[in-house]
Amino acid sequence: MSTRRVPLVVVTLAAALSFVGLAALPSAATAAVEPITATISASATETVWSEPVIITATMAGPAGSPRPTGTVTYPDLEDPDGDQTVGTAPLYGGVARLRTKALPAGSHTFTATHQGDGTYPAGTTTGHVTVVVAPATTTTTLVSRKTEVLSGTAWFQATVAAVAPASGAPTGTVDFTVDGTPTATVPLSGGMATWRPRLADGPHTITAAYTGSENQQASTSAAVQQHIGPPTTPGTPDQISSGNDLSVVDDRIAQSFTVGATGLLDRVSVPTSSDSMMTIAIHAVDESGTPTGPPLASGGPDAVSLPAADVPLSTPLLVRAGERYALVVSTDRGVSMEGSGSNGYAGGGMMLDFGGFWIPFDQYDLAFTTYVRTAIPSLSVSTPEAVWSQYVDLTVGWTVPSFLPQPTGTVRFLSDGVEIGTATVSNAGTARLRTKALTVGPHAITAIYDGDDTFPARPVTGTTVTVARAETTTTLVSRKTEVLSGSAWFQATVAPVAPATSVPISAVTFSVDGTPTATVPLVGGVATWRPRLADGPHTITVDFPGNFTHQSSSGLPVEQQIGS
Repeated sequence: MSTRRVPLVVVTLAAALSFVGLAALPSAATAAVEPITATISASATETVWSEPVIITATMAGPAGSPRPTGTVTYPDLEDPDGDQTVGTAPLYGGVARLRTKALPAGSHTFTATHQGDGTYPAGTTTGHVTVVVAPATTTTTLVSRKTEVLSGTAWFQATVAAVAPASGAPTGTVDFTVDGTPTATVPLSGGMATWRPRLADGPHTITAAYTGSENQQASTSAAVQQHIGPPTTPGTPDQISSGNDLSVVDDRIAQSFTVGATGLLDRVSVPTSSDSMMTIAIHAVDESGTPTGPPLASGGPDAVSLPAADVPLSTPLLVRAGERYALVVSTDRGVSMEGSGSNGYAGGGMMLDFGGFWIPFDQYDLAFTTYVRTAIPSLSVSTPEAVWSQYVDLTVGWTVPSFLPQPTGTVRFLSDGVEIGTATVSNAGTARLRTKALTVGPHAITAIYDGDDTFPARPVTGTTVTVARAETTTTLVSRKTEVLSGSAWFQATVAPVAPATSVPISAVTFSVDGTPTATVPLVGGVATWRPRLADGPHTITVDFPGNFTHQSSSGLPVEQQIGS
């Protein structure tokens, strides 16, 4: 009996052990291996709004285990709602890089969460990294698009630009102030605000203030002086030279004068001691100074009264330096060749009779409006926000009535006080310089007009151009898709993103399976690397770190098999 029971016990025990052994095996759900390392870093922990930041998460499994694949998300732990994710990036060789410039101003603390793959479950989280984003500094530039406003509306344009390394057009509003009083609030569009107000005649001081936003700091423009109405600058002694060559022409009194500077003769200032009706005319003169031909311009009859009045010409007369004319005047009182001691004027001479009061004619003043001398050139730029090596057009122009002489000569352009080029004034009254020599950063652009026989030399009020680093793209290719033995062969190409035109210089870094391995200089934007790698699969990446003229960029990874 006992010999037959032993096998039964053994079998039962073996079955029990077999059951226990099976129960001890891990299920498929628990067979995954958790990543044991996960780190996170940022290319900059202090930056300004709109400057790119690269957030890098590195994840690795235990030794001998596959590298994690799939995607990584980057939650912002300081988001008040707790649901802000800045973005998602794929894992290549255990490394996920997220490049973003969408971080608003403020403090951001990021972690990285693995979304899982076929080997590792979702949920692995790194530590954290904090990035503090400051509001971008801005500059506000104000220009008058109408340097001469005789009637109708003025036209002002404010341009708000971000100061490098920030980029992008600021948003928000601009407050325009007239003579110290806030007058209008205009929204920005593409970084510009245009305002076309109707202002009272006279001089005005205009400023523009950008109110700022969550991501951009406020800034205020320099003041712009704007005159509304006809220019009020009268002639000066060197512009009108009146002589004492007086004569009577058909019961009218005439006085010759020589023009000292080119401009518009538009009125005559009449001194008087009594009311009268006055008619004036401007004539050409012969060699003796006697008026000839029909009037070139005339005014009146206008009432003049004590102590003086202006009689305007119906149409201003363009006169040029060195030309000679005659002013012919008549009144309803009469003309006399007799001197009169009653008003203290001794020595006789040509007089006008104002109801018994005699006024020496050579006391009359010809009022001279110097349109040419008050025509102020303005400076504009095609691109107030440019990138390194982008062409920028700098233009100086005048607003001069078509019936006046137009400016000629040359204009010198300066950046931060240093001359960067010259341009000739065209027949259209503009001088344009096309340049891509502006370095990265903000620049104060000014110009100097050298003048000609009519227009005086003068500096030109400047504007601002901000140049940002050019964006780049990096492309990685394997020149040997199958490497059975010997070295592999990789080529990285770094190119500028339009409108930039300059090919980047410096070097790129090649990484193998997430480990930086070689730094290779760029030649003509191309870097070639021919390494010897161990047999097996490898993930190759390349990074251009950027420099003082170009932003960083990374190429997509390349999977390379070495050996059979």
